[in-house]
Amino acid sequence: MIFSIPELFPKIVFALLCLEVVFSSLFFGAVHSWAWSSLTILSCLMMLLYWYDKTAFRKDSHIPKAMQWALLAFLASLLLSWWNPVSFILSPRDASWVKKENIPLVFPGCLSPYHARLAIYQWIIPIVAFLSMPYILSSRKNIYLLFIIIIIIATLQGIYGTMQYFFTEDPIPFFVRHDREGKVTGTYICRNTYSCFLAMAAPLILGYILDLLRQFHLGEKKYKILSLFLLTSSFLFVISGNFLSLSRGGILCLIAGIALWMILMASRKKTFFYCNGCFLVIIISSLTGICWYFFGYKILQKFDDSAILSLAGRWEIWKASYQIWQNHFFFGVGGGNFFAAWEIHKPLSQGSLSLWYAHNDYLQFLVEYGIFGFLSLFYFIITWVFLVFRQKKSSFLYIPDLFYSILVSLCVIFLHGTMDFSLNIPGHRLLCAILMGTLLSMTSCSQQSKKK
Repeated sequence: MIFSIPELFPKIVFALLCLEVVFSSLFFGAVHSWAWSSLTILSCLMMLLYWYDKTAFRKDSHIPKAMQWALLAFLASLLLSWWNPVSFILSPRDASWVKKENIPLVFPGCLSPYHARLAIYQWIIPIVAFLSMPYILSSRKNIYLLFIIIIIIATLQGIYGTMQYFFTEDPIPFFVRHDREGKVTGTYICRNTYSCFLAMAAPLILGYILDLLRQFHLGEKKYKILSLFLLTSSFLFVISGNFLSLSRGGILCLIAGIALWMILMASRKKTFFYCNGCFLVIIISSLTGICWYFFGYKILQKFDDSAILSLAGRWEIWKASYQIWQNHFFFGVGGGNFFAAWEIHKPLSQGSLSLWYAHNDYLQFLVEYGIFGFLSLFYFIITWVFLVFRQKKSSFLYIPDLFYSILVSLCVIFLHGTMDFSLNIPGHRLLCAILMGTLLSMTSCSQQSKKK
């Protein structure tokens, strides 16, 4: 099929976005500089194509004005923290550790490649993805295709994690770093980020199953046992990989996400859900029961052995992080500088403990970007919530089952951020931006230019 140039640009951007999703999940969540730098280059290319298409063909912006202002305020706060001359920590004691670690002190911190790790360069990836979603999602087919890709990746991650558990040596060592934490991590370095990704994918699979059943019910599609079998198998591998990771936060978020999904679907009081909901309840209960039968003892042992110690340790980290923020109240210590701030300000009781993350994404954001950055992010989130829930839904993009499933997946990511560092992983930030942008795309306010 031959496309005209105006039709070709959105398809190229869509293909690049799908490539980013696959790349970020496959290569350790894109936590390494070579990985997120590659994603940043792809994002810049996507932005150039979007901007050229918008100006050359005089297309209106697909992002509502209120959302544009909120995004500009957020970017302004990032730039303010980025160029803040005191963003690098005013050291209260000897910083000889910097020489030992071979970390250059550069003012401002944004000019140091070391401290740019989580600075504004990485924010390019989720911001461009968020802006691109209403632009590339021109039909339900695109929405289905995008989430099929995410579900396939999650399924492969679940299968790979299950293989890691049962194999003595890693089956595909190329995709696993030597410094990974734990045995079952998929292609991620850390089991916490791996389990968060799987917990996020579980409601999407359930939503896709329910939407498929609804289409069968309405006669829009022929009933296919194979489709249901593949999706059910996908859900089994996702929850088994999550359980085998033995990540307490990831397992709790998975269970909370499934429970919230069932409550939301049942509260809609649609006759269809009660007709076919029993089928899903049986699937969820059976598959969760199977995984719990085989791996439940180890999970309970993990909770029993170290849950209290882990909670106590996190509490000490949170208290110290809060104190760092108090010392850098307005502008924070700068994006990507938490590690350096922790090394200089950490309590003597923590000894040689080094941390890249505060194990609470919201507290770490407050530490790095200060109160101005935090308030601008809050303003952005509130604007997004208002547009998604108060505006009318698009008649040709709104898919009820997927809408609420995506909403639950976002809740899972945000919940996991209170106990770990999922939103500090570039791949997870990218997925979060895609989910938020998709929900915004389903509102009528983001589709007005397309209707014209």
